[in-house]
Amino acid sequence: MKEARARLIGLAVIVAMVIAFVAYLALRPGCDSRGPAMRGEVRREANGTLLYFDGKCWTTRLLPPRDTPF
Repeated sequence: MKEARARLIGLAVIVAMVIAFVAYLALRPGCDSRGPAMRGEVRREANGTLLYFDGKCWTTRLLPPRDTPF
């Protein structure tokens, strides 16, 4: 009885992990790679949104500063 219950709980955990992983893949932000660019380049869209190129794709996340203060 205990073994069957433990197997059922283990199966439920595995199913929940698979569902969470699939949901993450479906809901994560996509990479907009249109047009060549250099890392750190900034572009303003028609609606006023700023896009930053992080070396792989255009994103709305601001890149961390690369300079160091004295």
